[in-house]
Amino acid sequence: MDIEGSIEDYNQAINLNPNYMEAYTNRAFQKINALTRNGNISPTREQTVSACKDFEKAMELGDVKYDLYEIHCTEMIERISKSKKKK
Repeated sequence: MDIEGSIEDYNQAINLNPNYMEAYTNRAFQKINALTRNGNISPTREQTVSACKDFEKAMELGDVKYDLYEIHCTEMIERISKSKKKK
């Protein structure tokens, strides 16, 4: 399956179940894959905003694999970590 097709499948899964943590995580990875597949190994922060929002939602739903996100969403991870410490 192509990357765009898998992103659309994850979109549909999320529409059916907005709390489907794995769909947000996998969609984020596919968005990053779409950006990096043509040799762009370092997408800009602006390019990764949508993927980082998906990662953020996955973490809000309980995904704790922060190490997988550090490459593209470091600032977001720091913000979430600080927020959780305050609670």
